[in-house]
Amino acid sequence: MSDANIPVSKSLVQTGLDELFSFTEREIVGTGTIPTMNARDLHNFLEVGTKFADWIRARIRDYGFAQDVDFVTLSESSEGGGPKIEYHLSIDMAKELSMVACTQY
Repeated sequence: MSDANIPVSKSLVQTGLDELFSFTEREIVGTGTIPTMNARDLHNFLEVGTKFADWIRARIRDYGFAQDVDFVTLSESSEGGGPKIEYHLSIDMAKELSMVACTQY
């Protein structure tokens, strides 16, 4: 599946999310192909003070998100040669994480 930006749906344009983030089509079990965003982009945007891997794993655990339902993962090689897991979030998951982050300040 290509990581190229997808045509943005009308609902994303109406929310303005298309101006803040890039979206990629990903297969979500039972839902089909939907626009997703990279969790690292959200982490950077929210200016979270914890390491990305710690932040995303804690949010998945604490809020009951399910792999292949709310997000998908892809393994990539990091600059150091070790594995790096990329998380691609459904729009609903990204919105919930954003709301939770805003209430933690």
